[in-house]
Amino acid sequence: MEHRQPAQTPSQEPLTHRLHGEYPQLPQGSPILPDSPQTSEHLRIPTTIHEDSADHDEKAYQKTSSRLHGTRAALGLHHQAPIDEEHDVADHQDLLWSRIRLALREPLAEFFGVFILVLFGDASVAQVLLSAGQTTAPGMNGFGNYQSISWGWGLGTMLGIYVAGDSGAYLNPAITFANCYFRGLPWRRFPVYFVAQVLGGFVASGVVYANYITAIDAVEGYGNRTVPPAPNATAAIFCTYPQQFLTKASQCMSEFIASTILMFVIFALKDESNNGVSKVSLISSTMSCHLYPAFVEGRHSRPTNSA
Repeated sequence: MEHRQPAQTPSQEPLTHRLHGEYPQLPQGSPILPDSPQTSEHLRIPTTIHEDSADHDEKAYQKTSSRLHGTRAALGLHHQAPIDEEHDVADHQDLLWSRIRLALREPLAEFFGVFILVLFGDASVAQVLLSAGQTTAPGMNGFGNYQSISWGWGLGTMLGIYVAGDSGAYLNPAITFANCYFRGLPWRRFPVYFVAQVLGGFVASGVVYANYITAIDAVEGYGNRTVPPAPNATAAIFCTYPQQFLTKASQCMSEFIASTILMFVIFALKDESNNGVSKVSLISSTMSCHLYPAFVEGRHSRPTNSA
């Protein structure tokens, strides 16, 4: 009886053939023939990986932010700007202003956040101070009172935070410094944030002054500008002026206490494990810290507000 050798299956092929990608010739109609629709999925994986890698490299090259890593690093910012990918690859991102805006995204956010904060705050002070005693107002005694100022600063803070979300919305050199010292914010970001915040406060004050210059002239006289304790002084719209009886030590203590309370409340609101946090707490806390030094310090306790 003739002894036959069993047919060699693909799994019995020498390993060297499979390692070098050499597969045996299979009979026509085989279920795993390469040109068959039933081809095993693993045979197509390498091609898919190469295609995905090429697409990823092409998209990364098209991103405007990828060409600004060096500029952002020199400014102390994270090399990757906080921007949606669809905006990053848009055609208009190659324009000069778009590249500047992308490179300075966080500092510009701080600038405009402080701008909104001080704009609302100083404008509320100007409205109350310049309209004092006007009988044409609804209450027959000016347009607003100190509560109006507190609401102005509180709502201005809220809107400023909404505007500056990409940068962390610090809106204050003192708060930025405290976050660098206690919360690990990179120190290299402090200088550019500091400059942006101070500029935002001064520009907002300039806008308020330009808008109310006629009213200031009507109260003080054309070309006259005085500071407290002058009877018609309007400089308190833009700066803090303490009471005359307050000593330097008392002024420092008042500012220290108010700033400490504000910083403590901010850290508590940012604590994710604090179950008592409410989204409206920020407005009420800002108003409360604004009211605390109202009498002795004149108005407020935040450095960028005294533009």
